[in-house]
Amino acid sequence: MINNDLWYNDIAEETIEIEYRKSLCDQGKIKYYCGKQEFIRRGILDGVDLAMMVHSGSAPLAVNGGCNGFVSKRMTFIGKASHGASPERGLNALYAATNALSAANAIREQYSGDRYFRFHPIITRGGEAVNVIPSEVVVESFTRGSSMNTITSANEKINRAFAASAAAMGCRLVIEDKHGSAPRKEDRNLQAAVLEVGRLLFDESDIKMNTDAWSSGCTDMGDVSTLMPVVHPFVGSGKLPGHSSEFYVEDRENGCVTNAKFQLGMIYYVMCDGAKYAKKVIDEAQVLYSSKEEYLEATGQLSFYGDAVDYREDGSILLKYK
Repeated sequence: MINNDLWYNDIAEETIEIEYRKSLCDQGKIKYYCGKQEFIRRGILDGVDLAMMVHSGSAPLAVNGGCNGFVSKRMTFIGKASHGASPERGLNALYAATNALSAANAIREQYSGDRYFRFHPIITRGGEAVNVIPSEVVVESFTRGSSMNTITSANEKINRAFAASAAAMGCRLVIEDKHGSAPRKEDRNLQAAVLEVGRLLFDESDIKMNTDAWSSGCTDMGDVSTLMPVVHPFVGSGKLPGHSSEFYVEDRENGCVTNAKFQLGMIYYVMCDGAKYAKKVIDEAQVLYSSKEEYLEATGQLSFYGDAVDYREDGSILLKYK
């Protein structure tokens, strides 16, 4: 039963509109930025043993091995404004930010051996006016990786680079890190079920079982996969790049009708004969966390909010970034 006093329709699978979702967190309406994480936190998935999510794709039916997780980052450099004719009177927050981007790029080789690692910052606020030394600059990004260890380690290095760059310019730096999503690990037994059910609905040549392939994209289905066996097949309906204005639905029959048949077929396959196959999946599953409480503690440790540079009265500087 969902408590309507606690339920909001403002969050979904993707972590977008960070400012808006942060406002919901600040109001106490949500704790996480994505829907399934809130499902977990609020107990909506308590008692659920396995899960499937079907995503739109281009191939008639496809499966991969999983995808990245990430930390959502918002970093605010705070300097001191002054007239452009007297730059020595100010502290240039934009220079602090651009130095930080260069520093983060310079240490990419040290992040990890994870070839799926991604860090892709953008500047969302760059200054007030062209004749004023910028006093506040905001950088947003994700730190993506294929394991929680990669994400944690790389994110710490990035924060260190940003904090050191702020200190070099004498600026404040406020870091707002928030757990984005966990890496998604596919269950091999559920993938085998996808193939068996798929053969009843699709030509063999149209089924793309890339079970060892990995995506650098992210989804909150990854969080579910840390607690139970999951599968995340793609059923084709559209063409051109997803998540773009050019995407369009080309095959309504496959995307809707055949898709529905496939999902019902998966339910029947794992639940028939007294849920024999579902029990096999559960018995052989390997998940990251043994309980919801362990998941909540681990993801909570990825969050950080506060000043990353402490300017002390004795002139010393302390970097704080985790």
